Amino acid sequence: MAALQPCDSRERSGSKVFVHSHLSQCSHVFLRGDTSHPSLEKPCSGPYKLALTG
Repeated sequence: MAALQPCDSRERSGSKVFVHSHLSQCSHVFLRGDTSHPSLEKPCSGPYKLALTG
């Protein structure tokens, strides 16, 4: 028991964000949530108009 170390209290999110290289040429996007959903529910939401900055 003396050799046990406490667990790290930080939350480590393993999710990755994908940004396509052609995003700067798009006017609208759809967002996909990789969560479980009923079979007849759409996996994506949108379209959303892009507000491009800088």
